[in-house]
Amino acid sequence: MAIPASGQITMGTIQSEWGGSSPISLNEYYSGSLASNSTSSSVSPTVGTLTTSIYTPGGKGYAAFTTYYRASGFRNTNIQYSTILVGTTLGSGSATWTTTSGIDQVGNAGQIPSSGAIQMNHFRGTNGSATSSNLVSYGFQVYQSSGNPSGPWSTSVQIWISGHYGTNGSGSNWSNVPFRWIDSPAKGGVAATRWYGSDSHSSNGSNTGKSNISHDTFPNIGACTRYIYNTNISPSVSMSGTWTLTVQR
Repeated sequence: MAIPASGQITMGTIQSEWGGSSPISLNEYYSGSLASNSTSSSVSPTVGTLTTSIYTPGGKGYAAFTTYYRASGFRNTNIQYSTILVGTTLGSGSATWTTTSGIDQVGNAGQIPSSGAIQMNHFRGTNGSATSSNLVSYGFQVYQSSGNPSGPWSTSVQIWISGHYGTNGSGSNWSNVPFRWIDSPAKGGVAATRWYGSDSHSSNGSNTGKSNISHDTFPNIGACTRYIYNTNISPSVSMSGTWTLTVQR
């Protein structure tokens, strides 16, 4: 509950709202020591690369051919959007970003200071109640296919977010996206890139455009929305270790 804008206020009221230890001291509550709103969050899932190929026998009017596939990044075992590279966990298999909102550090005396004199009126009328919000991703992968094991490769980036958002099959006209963008540093043949969600697209790094979104429902993990991006990635991508991904909401 917010500290009232008028009437009695006690040290105990401040402690109940903002936390802290006993005996209570006002220097526990400088703004640098308090929780603050955070619309940005970073995770560092483990990543890897899976490869496979599919041989298609010749038939009437066409010769036999082999298609080669690569998937790099992370992806949950339950993601089964095609028969290619499914049923195997790639990297961590999931990642969760956590952001906070709803924290008010501005009282009747203004912003709670980070140093110097602190007044009881800095707390009067404030609300220290944070609301945490999780954004769960069940996959962030670079998907490649080619008729030649050495390329050139047809490449897209695909991001799965838990839940159904926007309109299925809406092309590049995305709506109700639960993130503004996701930043990824350079890794394994992918340039440092910003992947735009609700914000308008701007080509940068390996991102050349929004391609499509699709709604899927999978066993064990439920509803997911897949965001697909066009890219200018041409070499074969190979990943290992961790990949730090930062979301802006």
